[in-house]
Amino acid sequence: MSKDGVIFPYINYKGDFSYRFASPCKVNLEVRNKYHGDNVWLMSAYDYDKEGFRDFAIEDMIKGVIQHTLETIGEPCDIKLVNLIHNSIKHKRLEEMH
Repeated sequence: MSKDGVIFPYINYKGDFSYRFASPCKVNLEVRNKYHGDNVWLMSAYDYDKEGFRDFAIEDMIKGVIQHTLETIGEPCDIKLVNLIHNSIKHKRLEEMH
């Protein structure tokens, strides 16, 4: 498999932060997922670091961007702060929809 992929910050289901390198294959909505919960959008991709196909929750990609941004600007962060910011983004969007 050629290494034409994307690099993205990611927080896995355990709360571990890393930068992932993968080639996306498809995006789909899963009603139930063992690692990511219910009604979750997943990006299926070939993960070059793990040398296999993996599913990445798009919300966890967004959380990874939040953590990367906080670290880049020198703000101390932990998963609680990342989740707080992520939830405020979701809440803001839901308000705009109504």
